[in-house]
Amino acid sequence: MNGMTPSEPTMADVLAAVTGLATDVGQLRAEVRAEIGQVRTEMNIRFAETSARFDRTDAKLEQVRADIAQVRADVAATKAEVAFCEARATDAQEAIRRHLADPHAHGRDAA
Repeated sequence: MNGMTPSEPTMADVLAAVTGLATDVGQLRAEVRAEIGQVRTEMNIRFAETSARFDRTDAKLEQVRADIAQVRADVAATKAEVAFCEARATDAQEAIRRHLADPHAHGRDAA
């Protein structure tokens, strides 16, 4: 340092430093705005994708509900058919028992 004392900055030096800082702040502000815009765009895309997935899930759920309703209807119809068949089987068993007990008690021979 050769015995020299540092000189104080002039107003021009301070103004240049402030102007440089203002430029840096402006550039940072623009970069942050661009990043925020990109993040918003990505969030909107992801939100749309998630919403579409929910819509597909809702459609699948409705299809499952329709399938369950169809299965219930099929079970009810099968139960009715089984009950009808059981009644006919009981009638047929009774007719066979009567026939075995007295083969000539019914039909053309009975008349």
